[in-house]
Amino acid sequence: MSLKKTILLIVSSIIVTTAIAATAKARSVFVISDIGTDPWDTHKIQAYRIQDSNLVYQNYYNSVLPLPISLAIDADSEFLFITHEYASVYYPGNQIEIVNAKTMQYVDTVIVADAAGLAGIVVDQGKQKVYTMQRSTNHLFVYSWNPIEKELTPDLPYPYYIELQACYQAYGLALDEENDRLYVADNTTDVKYYDTNDPNWSKLGQFIVSHEAVGIAVDVNNQYVYTGSGRFGGMFLSQYDLSADPNTAETTVDVNSPVLGIAVDQATSLVYLTTFGDHDDHYYQNPPNDRLMVYDSNLNQLWVSDDIGNPAGVAVEGNVSYKFPLLLSKIDDVNDGNCVLPGDYITYTITYGNSITDTNDPNYVGTVNDVVITDYLSEAVDPNNPFDPNYNSNDHTYTWNIGVLGPGDSNYVTLTVKVNNLAEPLGTITNYCEIDCELANNTAEVSTPVCWRSHDIIYVDINAVGSDSGLSWYHADPNLQRALQKAQAWDSNQIWVASGTYKPTTEVEDYNTAFELVNGVDIYGGFAGYESAITQRNLMINQTILDGNLPDYGVVNVVSANDVNEATIIDGFTITNGWCGGIYSVNSSLIIRHNRIIDNGYGIICINWSSVNVTNCDIIKNRGGTSVQGGGIYCEDSNSLIVTNCIISENASDANGGGICCKNSNSIILMDCIITDNEAGNYGGGVFDYNSLYSAIADCTFSGNSAQHGGGLFNSFSSPNITNCIFTGNKADSYGGGMYNCYESYVAVVNSIFSGNRANDYGGGMANSDNSNLKLTNCTVSGNSTWYGGGICSWNDANTNLTNCIFWGNDAIDLGDQIYNDDATCDINVTFCDVNGGWPGNENINEDPCFFDVSDLNGLWAENASYDSSTFQSTLTDYSANWVVNGPAGKFVNPDTPNQYLQFFIVSNDVNTIKVWSDVRAIAQEGDTYQIYDYHLSSDSNCIDAGDPDFNPDANMTDIDGERRVVDGDANGTEIVDMGADEYYRSPADFDSDGIVNFFDYALFANFWQKTSEVYDLIDDNNYIDYNDLARFCEDWLWQRAWAKAFPFSYGQGMGKSMGLGMSEGLGLAEEILPSASAKKPQPQVTKADVVDLIKWLEELWLTDAEVRKMISEDEWLKFMESVIEAMKEQI
Repeated sequence: MSLKKTILLIVSSIIVTTAIAATAKARSVFVISDIGTDPWDTHKIQAYRIQDSNLVYQNYYNSVLPLPISLAIDADSEFLFITHEYASVYYPGNQIEIVNAKTMQYVDTVIVADAAGLAGIVVDQGKQKVYTMQRSTNHLFVYSWNPIEKELTPDLPYPYYIELQACYQAYGLALDEENDRLYVADNTTDVKYYDTNDPNWSKLGQFIVSHEAVGIAVDVNNQYVYTGSGRFGGMFLSQYDLSADPNTAETTVDVNSPVLGIAVDQATSLVYLTTFGDHDDHYYQNPPNDRLMVYDSNLNQLWVSDDIGNPAGVAVEGNVSYKFPLLLSKIDDVNDGNCVLPGDYITYTITYGNSITDTNDPNYVGTVNDVVITDYLSEAVDPNNPFDPNYNSNDHTYTWNIGVLGPGDSNYVTLTVKVNNLAEPLGTITNYCEIDCELANNTAEVSTPVCWRSHDIIYVDINAVGSDSGLSWYHADPNLQRALQKAQAWDSNQIWVASGTYKPTTEVEDYNTAFELVNGVDIYGGFAGYESAITQRNLMINQTILDGNLPDYGVVNVVSANDVNEATIIDGFTITNGWCGGIYSVNSSLIIRHNRIIDNGYGIICINWSSVNVTNCDIIKNRGGTSVQGGGIYCEDSNSLIVTNCIISENASDANGGGICCKNSNSIILMDCIITDNEAGNYGGGVFDYNSLYSAIADCTFSGNSAQHGGGLFNSFSSPNITNCIFTGNKADSYGGGMYNCYESYVAVVNSIFSGNRANDYGGGMANSDNSNLKLTNCTVSGNSTWYGGGICSWNDANTNLTNCIFWGNDAIDLGDQIYNDDATCDINVTFCDVNGGWPGNENINEDPCFFDVSDLNGLWAENASYDSSTFQSTLTDYSANWVVNGPAGKFVNPDTPNQYLQFFIVSNDVNTIKVWSDVRAIAQEGDTYQIYDYHLSSDSNCIDAGDPDFNPDANMTDIDGERRVVDGDANGTEIVDMGADEYYRSPADFDSDGIVNFFDYALFANFWQKTSEVYDLIDDNNYIDYNDLARFCEDWLWQRAWAKAFPFSYGQGMGKSMGLGMSEGLGLAEEILPSASAKKPQPQVTKADVVDLIKWLEELWLTDAEVRKMISEDEWLKFMESVIEAMKEQI
């Protein structure tokens, strides 16, 4: 715990306790005096003890800031708040000075952002708010006050103030907490009052006084408002009775001087005021005086001071009082230069006394009674003897009742403590003590240095209530920036951050400040604030936000890594509002995972030989802006960029690479990503790959991206290997709707689909030019459109090699529906391909590929498409469709068949809605006709086993569905690769031939368990259905002919969600999942009783049959059971 925080916490505790215990306490009035003519002169805050109606001078404090003007008191913590009117280029007058009222010692200053020259100030005790006005304006600043942290947090958005209605030149403020009214004196004769409960601070009313009001106070009990007019408004104190007739409500008294500050003692209704006098000013016939005066509520003067020199604000509140100093000192037994560690002992010696014996000394207090010493132990130490009667475990204090102290008396006490694990490495243990009685007080402290030691984990929680050490969740540090500094000093390796919003800075002038990652220190978000393992996080519930937002714009970068080279992890955050970037990496090695990077300039920037691995992230809505590249990710001159299982959506760049821009780097690898709805002004709406030494893109979907050239992907001086990818619904204003390759790029594409892409000029599916070489193997290119080369267009010395591909159903307005090749400059080699209209080459065919027949999957949309920005999917609805659940999934849809060609990938569906990647609201309206396409081969396709018989794929190669690339599809005994992206395969477990292995197939299979059946015998062993057949059935469980691409395991998914399912839960779940009424589906009817019996049979099978347990592990069986039950929720 910091020294300042310790002192504030202790002071608050002392004041609340003593205020409740005492029936009559010493109380003080505080007044600003001796304001010099020069802003840098000495300016005093004086304290006067209240003795009945008289005041006795006590002491003063020299303000550290120029021209103090107004005072307020927080009665709970006994702090004074001081505003300052001076405003210049040297001092803007935007700071509130905080002073300990009991000791008249400086505590801190707090900047009031976007203010200059403050005036009136009040403390709302009940709401823990501070209200202050900018001088001569109608700008009211509202702050939440935290006395422990000394923090004033703006309640209002930038510029942090509200303009009060009908307020003109505000000076004084007065607060009536009981009636929630703020009174404002604005240098007019109309006193206004406003509703403190209304977020809009509505004006409740006003009343007229006889002078232009500047100073103001309110007597809450009597409902009197007192005003004074300042220097030139007269010499009257006005009392306005809010309960009286407005015509007779005001009473004034001539005080022979202009009235400035006013305060009312709510306990006695006495009025304290300051008056202004300038002896060289002949504006008045009899120059007035600078005095402090006391009046009662009948406007009788009870006391008046001598000239106190240029006074201003005055304040009195509760039992707040300045006290005379007693002797108090404290030392520890740790030698200079030494430090302590957990387990060490510290002995403190506290010396005390009443040392002033001279009755003429202004601090002489005489004999004092009921003296108490309280020692407030740090959280970093424990009492050596917790059973000591002087020790209070509730508030971790030692208390000694000293009793009477006469002049000259002195003595000492000791205590011994043991350092615990909350001692911050390289920090200090500050022990604070106080001596107190009614008339006198003093404080002392000693700080003991803590030695260095390593600490693996630092905890961060913006809502922590402990000591801020960061050594546990309870004592978490609320400041992530400080925790990063500690991690470097303590040699920590992890920082765990609880949910909340954390900013690199709150100051506009510090816009270059970022969260600087520390070499080898991994930071994790998504905690609730009690976890003991990273796996216990739930990112979706416990959102942890790193926010760079500042007034007008954000910080330059939210997170920054410079020369961080130990593969440092940042995991589990939302990173937003970086004016330039969300994450900025220079010559660093980072693992960025489970993050949502949204609404930055760039999402991620990696330059100067960085190696960045991005996994399970959502990178969305980052708008690179004018003349920049790579809205989502920008990578240049780097070692490597690996992006896996990410969604990259709705990013934009005015230049190149709306989703990703990679230039002059050693390698770029993209795997299992959804790249959708990104846009670029020039090249590469989805991805821009320039001059990379190595590029690989596998199992990615490019959907709905757009650019001038290369709607989905642009390659220049690069040689990417593209495997098992889908390019659909992308568009280019000129070349290459799905992909554009140019300038000596060598591009190899395998097992991929290009469908429903469009370019206005060349190459609806793909375009190739300028000495590029394109090799397509086992690809399906269909439904693309353009002017030249609907499927593919090559020109200007570009060479093309096509093997085992299908080009069918593409469209060109002018030339080359399927393929356009500029034979004068380009070489093209087409073999073992099915080309609509034919193409010369070895073993090419011109036969209908017989894609799976979905011609009946068409209709009209019942309503406009909707879009969910959290899933990046559009929902399209046809209430008459009656689709099989997830039957159309994995297929493609043109949502407006007569008017456009774009197609989109179907992620999932229920009986009457489908979900597709990309925002299709502009082209899918109520009443539009649609058509669904399936590019899987049907059993009678001439493309089955029609590919190159010498094609010998890698052992791990799969088709677009993730199934084995070469099988004997025509069952003639010879395995030959098919043409196109799909390798024809029919699961033997699909007993009902509906293209899905699901619960209905299982119901048929279960009926023959341990019986003989030729149909259901999946393993050839005399047609007996046993555990071998069950194991084979499990292999194909939920197999689907048109297998949907897996949804990326991105931000938040899988965190905090158990994947296991106990067997005992299965039967109970079966009872719950069947609705009372279900949509009509073309499957056999299965009753709830059937479901219960089958699940019960499944559970008993594994529990009772040792052979089954030998073949299938418990984890595999549990996953199978879970998927069975989940499938029934949708199918039944």
